[in-house]
Amino acid sequence: MDDGLSDIICAYKIFFNGWAKMFEMFKKFLIELVWPIMKDVFKKLLREVVNWLIMEVRNLLNKRTEDQGKTASARADAEEDNARYAKTKEEAERHEAMAKVWREVAEMLRRDNEGLEKELDALRRKAERKTEESADSMKFEDAVDTSGGDIKAIDDDRPMLNLSGPNSK
Repeated sequence: MDDGLSDIICAYKIFFNGWAKMFEMFKKFLIELVWPIMKDVFKKLLREVVNWLIMEVRNLLNKRTEDQGKTASARADAEEDNARYAKTKEEAERHEAMAKVWREVAEMLRRDNEGLEKELDALRRKAERKTEESADSMKFEDAVDTSGGDIKAIDDDRPMLNLSGPNSK
């Protein structure tokens, strides 16, 4: 082969191998630069999802408790009306006792709802903490497949976040 041609081929290989190596270095640098930003966006998204979910559960529980409380109060009112119009003292006392029970049920439902609110707040804080910890410990390779030369999201059944804690597998 002609020495001039082999020199050109050699220079060509050096040039493109250099560019390939430079591209790989740039890709690694870009990933190191962008990955923390991506994790922050991911954490914000997770926080918003957790808060939305807790809010929806809270709304469902509040509506249900409110409906049950209204039903209990309505029954208490009906028993008080029955006590006012009772024909005998015993009948009036029985209706007053039932009204008292229904008022206690309404109060118990209100207190239970307050307890559930506190539990939901604790659950929200725990979920936010767990997702923060898990996202902080997530590596680029846990979320992205670069094996084929392209960068693409891992598309399999592996969980991206370890919500059981950083030391569990």
